[in-house]
Amino acid sequence: MIIKPLSLASFLCLLHSNHGFAIGPTSISSSSPASSLHIQRASSTALNYHNSKSNTKSSSSSSSNSNLNTNSQTNANTKRLNASTTMDLPSIQSPPKSKSASAKQIQQHSSRNSMKKEEDVKVGVLLLNLGGPEKTDDVEGFLYNLFADPDIIRLPTPLAPLQNLIALIISKRRAPKSIAAYESIGGGSPILKYSNDQANLISKSIKDKYGLNVNTYVGMRYWYPFTEEALDSIRKDGINALVIVPLYPQFSISTSGSSLRVLQEEFASK
Repeated sequence: MIIKPLSLASFLCLLHSNHGFAIGPTSISSSSPASSLHIQRASSTALNYHNSKSNTKSSSSSSSNSNLNTNSQTNANTKRLNASTTMDLPSIQSPPKSKSASAKQIQQHSSRNSMKKEEDVKVGVLLLNLGGPEKTDDVEGFLYNLFADPDIIRLPTPLAPLQNLIALIISKRRAPKSIAAYESIGGGSPILKYSNDQANLISKSIKDKYGLNVNTYVGMRYWYPFTEEALDSIRKDGINALVIVPLYPQFSISTSGSSLRVLQEEFASK
């Protein structure tokens, strides 16, 4: 199964596709830029038809010269719409009825394509974070994972095979002080609880506001649930469009950089 990374802009368009939002003089309901242009074109055509129809009514008893004036007025309206929508609309020469039918066909075609695309996309949101021991018994294992990461401690190439041994020594020495620190805040890190709460609120907010079902996942770098476990769940759920959101307060090679590196390795291996 292929998981396609989804940019934030594409994700926001997908949210709005179920809700509708205004672009220029019209409202669109499609996440596809091409579809939005088609719908905008249809809206402009409908407005041109309205202007053309009004001109036709006012000159129904006139000669062919009057019809030429009507077409001229319609083309002028088209130019004004082009300027306001930054689109190149063609000059309108066909009868109003055919224009109205064309507008409806474009809207129906765009709507069908939009619905099909939305049904095919199954979106997931993956929150990345550092992780932390949930109880004091987890502290030493958490510290070992932390210091065994070459993005945390960079050893010279000749010493790289000693990375795990060095991590073991440091974690054993640091564990007592770290345990005391975690006991002072209740015996464990609250980071998983807060991350899960955020994930649940994201899913609920998107559902309530946009009517879109989005699966949310939490992937921790140095303790459970690990990023690799989150990806297993993502694959099992059939997610094919993934929004990745690092929760670190800043970018660093040793924080979000390390988490993104793990993701790259996982995607490359499967």
